[in-house]
Amino acid sequence: DELVQISVEDLGTVSLADLDGTSWRLVDFNFDQQPVPDEVDITANFSEGQLSGFAGCNNYTTSIAEGDTPQSLTISPIASTMMACPEPGMSLETQYLTALQNVDQWSYLATQLALSYINEDGSLGTLMFEPQTETDASAESVPALTADQLRNATYSGIYDEPVTLTDGRYEGEPFSEDSAERPTVMMVSAPPLFGDLDGDGVDDAVVFLSENSGGTGHFIYVAAQLNQDGQPVDAGAVLIEDRIQIKSAAIENGQIMLEIITDGPGDAACCKSHKADKTYALQDGQLAEITGETEDLVRISADDLNGTSWTLVDLNLDQQPVLTDTEVTISFQDGQITGSGGCNTYNSSFTLGEDNPFVMTIDPVASTRKACPEPILNQETAFFTALQNVSLWGYQVGQLALSYRNDQGDFGTLIFAPQVTTEAGSADNAAMTTTAAVTATQVISYTPTEIPTETQAGSCFANAIGLGRTDAWRCTVGNQIYDPCFEVNDAPTVVCGANPTTGDAGFVLELTEPLPEPNAGQGQSSKAWLVELADGQVCGLMTGTVPGVGDRVAPYGCPDGSNLFEDFQQDGDVWMAEKAVIGLNDDGYFIEQSEMVAISRIWK
Repeated sequence: DELVQISVEDLGTVSLADLDGTSWRLVDFNFDQQPVPDEVDITANFSEGQLSGFAGCNNYTTSIAEGDTPQSLTISPIASTMMACPEPGMSLETQYLTALQNVDQWSYLATQLALSYINEDGSLGTLMFEPQTETDASAESVPALTADQLRNATYSGIYDEPVTLTDGRYEGEPFSEDSAERPTVMMVSAPPLFGDLDGDGVDDAVVFLSENSGGTGHFIYVAAQLNQDGQPVDAGAVLIEDRIQIKSAAIENGQIMLEIITDGPGDAACCKSHKADKTYALQDGQLAEITGETEDLVRISADDLNGTSWTLVDLNLDQQPVLTDTEVTISFQDGQITGSGGCNTYNSSFTLGEDNPFVMTIDPVASTRKACPEPILNQETAFFTALQNVSLWGYQVGQLALSYRNDQGDFGTLIFAPQVTTEAGSADNAAMTTTAAVTATQVISYTPTEIPTETQAGSCFANAIGLGRTDAWRCTVGNQIYDPCFEVNDAPTVVCGANPTTGDAGFVLELTEPLPEPNAGQGQSSKAWLVELADGQVCGLMTGTVPGVGDRVAPYGCPDGSNLFEDFQQDGDVWMAEKAVIGLNDDGYFIEQSEMVAISRIWK
């Protein structure tokens, strides 16, 4: 090999445009002198003159520009959401955002990105980032688990030895030669849950299994299958209870969250009717139940149906799917039933049993009389007939089940999924309106309901920004700002860091000086502090420089990097907001893409 000398000109020019479209994870606050703890995730994403990411607790955004010299950098004032989080994330976030605001140089060191800044004492510091793209690409390239794989997978934790399902069913040998009873395991007829259980960035799967070895018992298990290179790997099954219903099921933050129907005061073994929450997660690679605080059991009632809307997926469990080109719906409101049979609209009323609230009586169904083509008419007739004969209702892993007796005297079950309605918006901006099981937006005037045991010393210097409340404050503890903090009960008890969406109770602020005179009230704006969307995202009110297009401001930052405009549409029961990805060019901020989204709840 021959060494060849090259000139600086041969290397080309490095520009800020080279960062466009890249994503990075902070690994050290100053070269290799202050590594970021593994449990803290701080990111930076570059896109067309904008820098956004997660600061360890809150989302942030700002704009960037090249300076006067090569690889110099100018960062505009940083805007961020204002949620309080536990340590060390909160302190590290403050340190990161302070350093980032003072960055004035950037460079590459091997495969890492270096952002250099000046500390308060005049010394030089350098934020060190590693690229995120390789990990993300690896996770995205893993094939998703399929329902067929899960119906033929191996499951442990039910018997002494694992069992392998065949098309969703396992049958063992009879207990004796002259007995028809044998161990049997069946997969519950419901869509699997998908989500990351082991933190590798790849969606795993959760299914529910029913075990019966003769007799009246039907023992329900929750089972996890991890996704390893597109193949299901058994992570165990855990018994929930005998003969229970699952009202709702979801994977959140690596945990399986269930609301079940269980035993309560006065319930017979056949007729459980009280609600309870259960949580499951991986421990040492195996699924286990996480024990929580003892809760008061609440009996199921018509209130659980009130305000819900559902779409029919099958006329009898999984044996008679709904025609693909029709939508059959049912909605419950104040004892009334309304919906579409697939062609005609209908209405009726219903009552629940006093002794057993899962006993349902439906009054005669009235419908419009529009002529309908076949086979839609046959399906609608079958649906109305079944609905009229409903005598029991319940839940099947988040789905609604209405059981009826058919003309032959056999039981059938209508299965409904939570309703999702999508309407196409303007073709000019490709906006889309989505409402997912939201029947009315809740407006909550939030005040913490408990006094935390933790205390920290600090002071408040103004009312909370944007809330227009005289009992909400902007306070400091050391160099950390908490906004909003709330007066609880009699002043001057002030609680900071409480968050109704995460359940964090926060801490009591031990005031080092009296509260100032309120400067919020009549005539001032009253914005929402937190906005929960129909898809579960929670967007927070940002301070600092926030993006705006024309005379419209988008002060709410969402976890996916988008923003909400503050001019919510409030002319119906369900409020709507424009959720937008906002870009920045020489002419200012502009909307790259947007959609109208339903608002589930707001906290003011």
